[in-house]
Amino acid sequence: MARTPYARHVSTLSTPQSQPIPGRETDMVKNAAGGFAFAIDKWTMLDRFIVLGTSEGTYYATEQALTVDNAKNVLDCIKEDGVRTVDRVVEISHAGRAPKNDPALFVLALAASKGDIATRRHAFASLPKVARIGTHLFHFADMMQGHRGWGRAARRAIGNWYDSQMPAVLANQLIKYRQRDGWTHADLLRLAHGYVDTRASDKRAMFAYALRPDSLRENGTIEVTRKTAGRKDGAVIVKPHAVDEGGETFAPLHPKIVAAAELMKLGKDDAARAVELIVTHDLPRECVPTELLNSPAIWDALMQDMPLGAMVRNLGKMTSIGLIKSASDEATRKVVAALGNVEQIKKARLHPLAILVAQKIYAQGHGDKGSLKWTPVAAVIDALDQAFYASFGAVEPTGKRLLFGLDVSGSMDSGQVCGAPLTPREGVGALAMVSASVESACDFIGFSHQAVTVPISKRMRLDTVCETMRRIPMGGTDCAIPIAYALQRGMKVDAFITMSDGESWAGKEHTMQTLERYRRETGIPAKLVTVDMTATRSSIGDPQDAGVMCVVGMDTAAPGLISDFIRG
Repeated sequence: MARTPYARHVSTLSTPQSQPIPGRETDMVKNAAGGFAFAIDKWTMLDRFIVLGTSEGTYYATEQALTVDNAKNVLDCIKEDGVRTVDRVVEISHAGRAPKNDPALFVLALAASKGDIATRRHAFASLPKVARIGTHLFHFADMMQGHRGWGRAARRAIGNWYDSQMPAVLANQLIKYRQRDGWTHADLLRLAHGYVDTRASDKRAMFAYALRPDSLRENGTIEVTRKTAGRKDGAVIVKPHAVDEGGETFAPLHPKIVAAAELMKLGKDDAARAVELIVTHDLPRECVPTELLNSPAIWDALMQDMPLGAMVRNLGKMTSIGLIKSASDEATRKVVAALGNVEQIKKARLHPLAILVAQKIYAQGHGDKGSLKWTPVAAVIDALDQAFYASFGAVEPTGKRLLFGLDVSGSMDSGQVCGAPLTPREGVGALAMVSASVESACDFIGFSHQAVTVPISKRMRLDTVCETMRRIPMGGTDCAIPIAYALQRGMKVDAFITMSDGESWAGKEHTMQTLERYRRETGIPAKLVTVDMTATRSSIGDPQDAGVMCVVGMDTAAPGLISDFIRG
C-alpha cells in the first residue's frame, strides 16, 4: 500500500536506529557506532565506569576516548556531589561488585584531588576501605600524583593507611606487595614522615625495616640508631624520643614472617630450607626466589595455606611443573575440594569473572602472555566450571518464559570485559549459562543483523559455550532482532534478556519500538533486561519504562537481581 512521504520518513512507532525517536530527541544520544540510544544519567554512568572500567576500549571507541569521556563524567559527579561520589566508590569496591579495583581507585584519586574540602577529606578518610592492600595503595599514589601535589592532607592519609593496619597484616603487606608502579613502601613512608605513629611498639621495627631492609639482623631484630633516627631522607623513620638513651636499640621484629622472608632471599638454591620457611611461617609465593618456582615441593608447601584466589591464578603453573597431574593425585584433589567449597569462595570474595578467566586460560593450556604451557586436567576444568556457578550463590528460577538474545556481532570480539583477557562475546555466553542452569523454559539466539539459534544446554561446560559463541560469524548490531524473532515465530515470551556491548546501530527500528509492538500484538506485558559489557553513556533500554531493567557487567548479584525483576 502506497504511503505518503510524511508517513515514510517520520514515525514514532518505527524509527531507524541511525535516528532518534521523534519526540525523544532530548533523551537520546549517538553512540560510538553511530546509532541512537537512550542517555543514562551521570550517576549510572559513574556506576558503569567503577564496575567495568575502560581498559582496552571497545570496537568503536579507543581506550583513551572512552576513559576521557568517563573521566569528564566523574568530574561532573564530583562537582555536583563529591561526598556521594566517594560513597558510591566505597560501596561498589567494598562489596566486591567490580572484578578490578583500579577504576574505583581512579575515581577516589580524582575526588581527593578535584573535590571541595569536604569531598577531599571524605576521600582521604575512605582510602583504607578502597585501598585494601599495598598494590592498591601504590596505584592510588600513582593516580593521585597526576592530579595534585603531596600536601599535608595527602601525607596524613598515607600515614593513616599504615597506622590502620594490624601488625600481622602490615607485615604481610611489606613482604608481599613490595613495589608497584615505581612506588615502594619506603617511598610512601618518606612522604608520610611525621604522620605515621612511630611510637607504636608493635609496628616500629617494621617501619624501620621498610625503609632500610639491610638493617635486619640474623636474630630477627632491626637496628635503630640515634644518628639516623628522624632524618627527613627517611633512612629510619623513628623519632629521637623513641630511641633508647644509650644511642642504640634493637627493636623486636614482630611477627617473624618478615625475618623469614628475608632469610628466604639468602637461600636461592636451598629448596628444602625454603620449604621449611614456607611451612613454618606461612610465606606467600611472592617471597619465593624465582630460581625455586619450578620446584613441585615448593608449590606443594605453598598450597597448604594458599588463598583461593592465588590458587586459581597459579593452576597453570602448578600443572606445568607436574604437581597437578591427574584427577587422582593429592594436589588435584585439594584444588577440586577448595573450588567446591561455596563458603570458601564467598569468603575469598572470588569474583565470577576471575573464575571465568581462569577457566578459559587453564582449558587452553597456555597463558595469554609468556611461554608457559601445560596439559589441562579435566577434573580441574570441571571444578572451575562449578565454582563459577557457585560464586553467584543460589539463583531462584523465575518460572517465566525467557528468550536470551546474545550479541555475536563482530564488535563482540574486540576489547575486553573489565580489562580481563575475556571478550564481551565470551562474557555474555557465560552469564547466560547461569540462567540456563536454573531455568526450565528459556531459549537462546545469537544475533547481529540476523538471528541464529545457539545450542546452549544445561549440560554444556562454560569453555564449550564460549567456544560455540566464538565460532558464530556475524555483521552489524541490531539489538531489536531477538524481539522481532519472537514476533515472527509467534513465540510467547515473558521477558527478553539482551546481552551485548551496548553499541546497537543497524536496525530499522529501535529496540524499545519493537518491544512495544510485541506487547501490542501479543497482549503480553513482556519485560526487557539489557546487560551491557562496556562502560558507555547510553542504553537501548528506556529508563522511563517500568518494564525495563539495565544491568552492567557480571557481578555476584546480577543473576539474582535479574530473576527478582522478571518475577516482579
